Amino acid sequence: MKDANPLELAEYAKLNGIVEQPAFTWWVPEIISKRNRIINKVKTKYWHTSHKFGIEIPKSVEHALRIDQETGTDHWQCAIEKEMKNVHIAVRLILYLLYTCKCLLSRNCELITELN
Repeated sequence: MKDANPLELAEYAKLNGIVEQPAFTWWVPEIISKRNRIINKVKTKYWHTSHKFGIEIPKSVEHALRIDQETGTDHWQCAIEKEMKNVHIAVRLILYLLYTCKCLLSRNCELITELN
């Protein structure tokens, strides 16, 4: 199971307080650390990008709705609704939305979770 879903298993171990068990001690901290490094790299690049394919990329829900209001469209609102329709929010997670624009100029919004 560790080979197939290491991140999910590491998060499960952390949430259930079994990281100190010998079976988890040697690899869980490394997996969590690697995940955090990847998330931090994505966040850094994300905050430096303001436009993609000539479209302004929002940094918050309020910003996305303001862009829709200024342009007279509902592209970002539809992207947020589409993402939130399929999401089941778990307890003890930090949530934020990652906005992007695809090359066909369709807007995309993705819910990102991070353990406390």
